[in-house]
Amino acid sequence: MKYVGLLYFLVVAQLAAKRQRDIWLPAAQLVELLHAWVAQQEMKCDWRDRIWLGKASLDVAQSVHAAYGPAFVMSFLSTASEPEQISGDAHDKRILLRTTCFRYLTRKL
Repeated sequence: MKYVGLLYFLVVAQLAAKRQRDIWLPAAQLVELLHAWVAQQEMKCDWRDRIWLGKASLDVAQSVHAAYGPAFVMSFLSTASEPEQISGDAHDKRILLRTTCFRYLTRKL
């Protein structure tokens, strides 16, 4: 599915902002991150899709935060650059979040 990676990135950013500053990402910062990701991936993303994905990232992040608590995001903030350095728990959380993003997109699209 086209937008799973982008939604995943935005949800992690939302969860990190909530964990670090106890607020969800401000709209301007969300837009900046979204544009940077789209440009870096050389991906086409219609402005309506970008607006929808920004809202979706908050929806998914809020549901994950409510279900698993603020500590859920800690494994995403790891400095480990190699997959083999990521603990099994962190890997499981990443798969869970990516699956959650995929399911959200398949339900809503």
